Amino acid sequence: MKNFTTLVPAALLCGLMVVAGCSNESKPGGPGATTKPTTSGETKVVAENSDQTFTIKAPGTETNLDQGKDEEVTLTINRGKDFKQAVKVAFEAPQGITITPPTGEFGADTTEMKVRVAAAATAPVGKADIKVTGTPETGKPVVTNFMVDVKEVKAGT
Repeated sequence: MKNFTTLVPAALLCGLMVVAGCSNESKPGGPGATTKPTTSGETKVVAENSDQTFTIKAPGTETNLDQGKDEEVTLTINRGKDFKQAVKVAFEAPQGITITPPTGEFGADTTEMKVRVAAAATAPVGKADIKVTGTPETGKPVVTNFMVDVKEVKAGT
């Protein structure tokens, strides 16, 4: 019975992780997406025609970076069945963090993009947010983000 009381919370946590996911997915964009008012007076993006939309997924877990090092990060695009446009991608990163290349494009027939995220040797230690903007040929752009965690490198290590 002791194992049961340990396994149940662990199973629930795993289930929550599956439901919550491990990615940062944007709201829908493209010609099938539109902005609608909410009851609170704000606006939200909705997929009026999901076949003509796209979303971009960025890593949902932090990318750990030592100062002076870089890591590869993969972004993916999910397309509605009729969304065949190229999507330009631009990145915004805080000082000390660079993305290579600084801009890119999901071609009309591609689903994945790899970029290098680098922390300068003098990059501030701690968490940093990288903004990703995807702009289609027509329709609404999308925005998502991912986090990097810059670790201090001690001299001589």
